[in-house]
Amino acid sequence: MGVSFKRLSGWEPVTEYAYDAAGLLVSSRPEVEWDDTEVGWFLALQQWRDEDLCPCGCGWPKAVSMDPATEMGAVEVVRTRCHVRTALAQAQREYQRTTSSEMEGALWSTRLRSSS
Repeated sequence: MGVSFKRLSGWEPVTEYAYDAAGLLVSSRPEVEWDDTEVGWFLALQQWRDEDLCPCGCGWPKAVSMDPATEMGAVEVVRTRCHVRTALAQAQREYQRTTSSEMEGALWSTRLRSSS
């Protein structure tokens, strides 16, 4: 599920410790991060994504993306570029060109180069 909203808001769990008669630690129990409220918010977000957003990944509500009037000019198309995705695609093409390994199943990621 990732990080809860309350943790993003600065919450840190408090851990309760239990000791035996000799003073030895026998258990520790942190507060639950994903309580009923956090789970409810997460499920509501998922429901909104599933029910209201276009499944193609464009990020638009279905009410706009699936309306035929949208295709007929109700939306202005603005072209921009993700330069991270461009660099990744170039690296993948170069890999395909220089190796006989299968691309299918390969996992790719990106990170910033260290500025040392």
